[in-house]
Formats: sequence, C-alpha cells, structure tokens
Amino acid sequence: MLILSRAGKTKYIGLSEISASTLRRAHAIHAISAVQVEYSPFTLDIEDESIGLLKTARELGIKIVAYSPLGRGLITGRYASKLFPGNSKTTQ
Repeated sequence: MLILSRAGKTKYIGLSEISASTLRRAHAIHAISAVQVEYSPFTLDIEDESIGLLKTARELGIKIVAYSPLGRGLITGRYASKLFPGNSKTTQ
C-alpha cells in the first residue's frame, strides 16, 4: 500500500478489524485515515479500555467507520420475535 500511495495511486489508506498495536505500527509507516470496526449497541468492544482501539484512534487522529451499527439488523424492526406473533411491523 505504501508503494501505491507513493506512486499516487491511492490517496488514503484504511484498515479493518485491527488491534491497537497493529494500528500504531501501520500508522508509523504511513498515515492511516480510517479504521472500520463492528460497533453497535450489542458490540461495544471498541470502547473497552483493555483493547484500547478507540483511544489509540483518537490519539492518532484516525476516524472510526462503524459497520453493523444497527446490530446486524436486529434493531431495525425487520425481524420479529416468536413471543409476539401479532407484530405487524415485521416482514420476516
């Protein structure tokens, strides 16, 4: 990626699902613009101090891009519980 960036083929570099230490190592070689990570009401691992990814990203000025922010569709109203069969808002 560094070679492509130096050749003008890429402007920004982003990474997905990495640790804080990997982020620091990568950022030391070339500026990382964004990190993609699962982040939802059900998956708050990024906030855990022992993991340190959110803190590291903030320190380095790297943006966080969340995937599955609605809990992989669980809080969209698309899926119904068998406990409430009269729920007309669901499609499946």
